Amino acid sequence: MEPIHKFNNGRGAMLCNRCRTIISTGPATKELFCEKCKQTEHLLSTEANKKRLLTDINKNMKSYNELEALVIAWATQKGILERGTPIAQAGKTMEECTELMVAIAVGDEHETIDALGDILVTIIIQAEMQGVSLTECLESAYNVISKRTGVMKNGQFVKDA
Repeated sequence: MEPIHKFNNGRGAMLCNRCRTIISTGPATKELFCEKCKQTEHLLSTEANKKRLLTDINKNMKSYNELEALVIAWATQKGILERGTPIAQAGKTMEECTELMVAIAVGDEHETIDALGDILVTIIIQAEMQGVSLTECLESAYNVISKRTGVMKNGQFVKDA
C-alpha cells in the first residue's frame, strides 16, 4: 500500500488510505492512516475484531441523502455557495475528472475512489447552485438515454445519429 499524496491546488496533501481525510499538508510523507484509522487497522488484526468492526461500520454508514446534505452544509460553511460561481464550480468538476482519468490510467484504485467522490461533491454543489436536485437531473438523463440506440466502439457507447 502506497501513501496518497494529492495536488491540493499546489499545496500538497497526504490523505488517509482508509477514510481519505487529510493527514497533513505540504510535502509527501510515508503516513498511510490518520490516528483514528490507525486504531482501526490495529483492531482489524484479528478475525473476531474484523466481524465486530464491520458490523459497527454498517450501522454507522450514512445514506446518500445524509451525505448530500453534509456536502451542501460544508459548501455553505466554506462560502462556496455564497461566493462561488457555477462556471468556477464546473471547472472544479473538470479538474476532478482529470484526476479520475489519471487514476484509471495508472490503475490506482484508491485514487479512483477518491476522484469519483470528489466529482460527486462538485456535482452536488453545482446542482445546489443551479437550484435543481440531482434526482431530477438523473431522471431527466435516464428518460433520454433509456430510448437511445447505438453501438459500442473503442470501449464506449456511441449513440446513433
